[in-house]
Amino acid sequence: MGQKDWISFRKNHYQLEDMLTKWAESVKGTASKDAVAVVLLQEIDKYRKCLPFLKFVRGDGWESNHWAQLFKLLGAPTKT
Repeated sequence: MGQKDWISFRKNHYQLEDMLTKWAESVKGTASKDAVAVVLLQEIDKYRKCLPFLKFVRGDGWESNHWAQLFKLLGAPTKT
């Protein structure tokens, strides 16, 4: 999904939610025994909290100021 351009992805952002749900379900069973699983669940939760806001993200270029702000807030690398 990270390789898709935003124009293609924004109409199907539900796929990210589906992936996060499946990933969380597969990791939950080991969370009580595995520290890595706990960290993964925390990261998944961070992405889930961002999902409702994706529908408001518009614009096509990485050079757009709102993109820079969003990625800075998320601590995510940007494509340049």
